[in-house]
Amino acid sequence: MPSRTRSKLRRHSCVLGAALCSLAGGAFAADVETPRAAPSDIVAPPSTLTPDETPAPPPAGGDPTLGGVGPVAPAPAPTDLGAQGNPTTPGETGTPNGGVAIPPASPNILLPETEIPLPGGGTSGFVGDEDADPATSVILENADSFEQTTAGKWTGKGNVRVKYKQYTLNSDQVDVDLDTGEALFTKNAILHAPNGETVTTGPEGSLRINLRKDTYTVIGATTSIAPQRLQVGVIMPILVYGGEINGRPGLIDARGSRFTTCDFLEPHYYFLAKQLYVIPGKRLVGKNVTLYRKNKKLFTIPWFVVPLDRRLSRQTLFPQLGQTPDEGYFAKFAIGYALSTTLPGILKIDAMQKKGLGLGFDQNYGESDNLKRGTGLVSVYHLADQSTGQENYSGSLNHQQQFGTVLANIASQFQQNSYFAGGDQNRSLSSQLSLTRSVGNLNTSIRTSIDSSDYGLGGSLNSTAAFDQTFKPTSTEQLHTLFTLTSFTNTYQGIDPTKRSELDTNIEYAEQHKAFDFQVLTSKFTQLQNTQVGSTFFGGLERLPEFRLASDATRLSMLKRFLPAATRLDFSLGTFNEPTSQTQTQRISFGMDTGSTTAKINDRNTIDYGGAFVQRFYGDNTAEYLLTGRAEYKLKLGKTSSTGLSYNYLRPYGFTPFQFDFSGNNNTANFNFSLQDSKKFQLRIATGYDFNAAKETAFGPPTPWQSLSLQMIIQPDGHFQLRTSASYDQNHHRLLDLTNYFRIRGSQGFALDVNTRYSPDQHRFSAINAQLDLPFFRDPNEDAGWRLRAIGGYNGFSSTFDYQGLALTRSWHDWEGTLIYQNTTTGIRPGQTITFNFRLKAFPAVEPFATGQLGQALDTGLGQVY
Repeated sequence: MPSRTRSKLRRHSCVLGAALCSLAGGAFAADVETPRAAPSDIVAPPSTLTPDETPAPPPAGGDPTLGGVGPVAPAPAPTDLGAQGNPTTPGETGTPNGGVAIPPASPNILLPETEIPLPGGGTSGFVGDEDADPATSVILENADSFEQTTAGKWTGKGNVRVKYKQYTLNSDQVDVDLDTGEALFTKNAILHAPNGETVTTGPEGSLRINLRKDTYTVIGATTSIAPQRLQVGVIMPILVYGGEINGRPGLIDARGSRFTTCDFLEPHYYFLAKQLYVIPGKRLVGKNVTLYRKNKKLFTIPWFVVPLDRRLSRQTLFPQLGQTPDEGYFAKFAIGYALSTTLPGILKIDAMQKKGLGLGFDQNYGESDNLKRGTGLVSVYHLADQSTGQENYSGSLNHQQQFGTVLANIASQFQQNSYFAGGDQNRSLSSQLSLTRSVGNLNTSIRTSIDSSDYGLGGSLNSTAAFDQTFKPTSTEQLHTLFTLTSFTNTYQGIDPTKRSELDTNIEYAEQHKAFDFQVLTSKFTQLQNTQVGSTFFGGLERLPEFRLASDATRLSMLKRFLPAATRLDFSLGTFNEPTSQTQTQRISFGMDTGSTTAKINDRNTIDYGGAFVQRFYGDNTAEYLLTGRAEYKLKLGKTSSTGLSYNYLRPYGFTPFQFDFSGNNNTANFNFSLQDSKKFQLRIATGYDFNAAKETAFGPPTPWQSLSLQMIIQPDGHFQLRTSASYDQNHHRLLDLTNYFRIRGSQGFALDVNTRYSPDQHRFSAINAQLDLPFFRDPNEDAGWRLRAIGGYNGFSSTFDYQGLALTRSWHDWEGTLIYQNTTTGIRPGQTITFNFRLKAFPAVEPFATGQLGQALDTGLGQVY
């Protein structure tokens, strides 16, 4: 190709690969943090002519084409566009899949220099870059014809298929204009993204990509945005269609478009927005949004904001209605607004019969992909509590910003007289600041926190500052330093004020060698202030210092012949100070742990065994050693059934002056039997014997036997299950609690669970927990109908219900309304509550069923549904 042509083409560079990434990552809700593709070229694989085949000189005359069966010309200069080339052998290809490679590295479109037949159509494609990598390039896999129409313009027609990494685009026609830097896909263009998103333009729609600016325009298309690409913001796909959609990486502008989550050809509902912006993974913002129900206009709202990066505590757009003992009847609203596309927020309005009017907002600012300008969230809430006559304030700030190589995080929370905190008067403030820097082999972090609280009887103040640094001079060395300054002050009424502060210093050096690992550990506590008589440090262990060596049998060839491969050796020497026991002395420790070794006798019999020995010497002329042994025999009875015996031994000999060296004394044998070859019937039995307890008579007769436990599962099919558990005290010869779990599963989501606990000593059921999920009057075609859920917990000792709950749901294909009644007699803020929620199914909402007033779960004790 003449150099002047290549220069011109480089001036008209295009980035088809990057644009496709933008389209699939922006229009189809890709994460904005996804790296954008480098500028791409349209090039083609090299010719596969044999060394004996030499292209003939181009004859004069004729129209230049790259398709059909006629000869195809090498890339013509602007002055010889009528030149033709010579043919190639059919079936020759230059990429592994026979497609046309468009690598993302070079900045220009290379015109074809040699003919390459495309698979299926038998036509030629782009050629010219012998270094194109199909794994990272845009591949023109197919086209019935591909020709240069005029200078700088190319057209592909018929079964056009383009592939870039995991994205595929099909259309009936594609037009590339080098002068304007655009690629236009028309007539039934369909783009498939890897996570299920699709764009379908139909026969009259189009998809235009600006190859220089990395932007796109879609007209007359339907876009499906998969929920997993929108993180936790939605739980069903969003369909956007009609109007004109313009986008770039990280932003979709769909003015005049309709959007819905209804997957019917004639959707039950849709929103029509004058302006609609989607920032994938962050938010959806609509201006002048009108809701239509079966093409009937219902209402218009000025702003419609849906966060797509976090789950809200309550649903936007629709209010939450109900009644609680503390708040009385209430209506709570969370309304989305947007000061601009980068300043969305949530306005909170709570009207409560007993508490009054609460107002607040959550205001986002900045963008997480541009931390140099800062990003964060400000939350403020105020309530003039008419039930207590106090002003209730709460707020929080979360900010993140990059300063050169330093990343700063600021978090602060404040509340005053919150009725959730308890007490007539309360106030608390908590703030945290962290600065982190990671450059080369040095990681540095500075963290500070201040926490203050006052609940009317005095206050307390806690502060912490830490300097944490890790330095790795080589791949086998690491130096870690940590300095922590802690301060505590309290001024409670009736108690003398207390002030304590301490500086903790920790330095650790680690080095890895071929035969062993070496460590030096130093930790020191320095008490700076203490007004409390008789107290010393906050606690912990000082190493002044400690040296450690560690290795294993695989690294020491001399031990391979005598010890199991899993054996590990440890040696340490140091001076220790333990403030809690007021002990300071030297310690030498040597340990050997053989790990676990499996000896397979045959296909059904195996033995696992291992042990450890630790010897310690102390500077006060005391010493201690520990012996540990473990063994397990397992006999396989069927495919998955088995029985086995295990033995565990741990005993210290001697004396240790340090509390952190204390160990237990264990000498037990255990037996287990498991019958589980069939899912219809399973049985498990287990017990054990404690040899140490057999000698213990200080508190009465010895009790060496562990309780005999039995669990039986009967499950004839997938709809029914009965699980029974029982324990028998072998030492006192009595039956302990007997539990039964009964489960039924039916069609359309029907579920019934009943859990009972029977006390043989008192001859009564101590607890009965149940839950029911009953769908009825269902329409499977629209996934609509009614659903009744019920939970209950009966206390057999008090003969009362600890909790009760009913939830009645009316569901349509896209909408759902739920009326909830709950009565809790125990726990935090007991009482009866009634709540009504109405929501759009596609957007998540926290439903207060099976939860208390403060969000705590009401434990049904079943562990299956809730």
